Amino acid sequence: MTEISGSRLSVQRGGRAILKDVDMLVRSGEFVAVVGANGAGKSMLLSVLAGLLKPDSGAVELDGGAMASLTLTEIAKRRAYLPQNPRCEWPISVERVIALGLTPSLPAFGGLPASFERRITEMLRQWDLLEHRDQPATTLSGGELARAMLARALVGDPGILIADEPISGLDPKHALDTVERLRALAQGGKLVIASIHDLTLAARFATRIVAVDHGRVAADGAPNEILTEELIRSVFEVEARLSGNNGRAYIDYISPLPDRRKI
Repeated sequence: MTEISGSRLSVQRGGRAILKDVDMLVRSGEFVAVVGANGAGKSMLLSVLAGLLKPDSGAVELDGGAMASLTLTEIAKRRAYLPQNPRCEWPISVERVIALGLTPSLPAFGGLPASFERRITEMLRQWDLLEHRDQPATTLSGGELARAMLARALVGDPGILIADEPISGLDPKHALDTVERLRALAQGGKLVIASIHDLTLAARFATRIVAVDHGRVAADGAPNEILTEELIRSVFEVEARLSGNNGRAYIDYISPLPDRRKI
């Protein structure tokens, strides 16, 4: 069982509190969707949980040990992190892009071990990229690149995947494909944490939703328990109608709330 716990996490930037006393405990088998308005602190929270950023106060533990005591290489072997809008600037092959995900585990000298080559082929197959193996990554479509970057993140078989807006910019087909794959990873025993703006997809596929509002956790729990019209109104400042739940959930946005600063 893999577990990440955050206790009283706070981060300040430019005199402004981005995270405020956040507590969180997440475990293997969960697909945790972190939701909230732009600027709510979602990306900051993911960076702190991933061990990429040290909080100004509070602490993060990985399986009961302080994450701050681990090197970035040690963390990278156990946790994959996918940033917002990942890009490939060089025309290297898709196979090479995926191989970059093995960097934390590569031997200091010599070529790529045969077992790693088999793993790369398996990831190409698993993420429907075999026919693109030798294709320059810069020529991939948005959906293909998204799959390639997820394959790169997972090729080392980490127990944890943390992804910041992995469906941003994807068309409906590829967004749906991506969240289905994230759910399958969690069902396979991995811990998946992803910030997601599409509340309908979050409600249908995540096992748990964490709503962040102005740096604090406004709600945390199973989608059908915590995702309500009142929560959407409070966190996103819009009127919405929610029908169904879990696999049949649908959120219809009606209108923004009046800007209280202008009243």
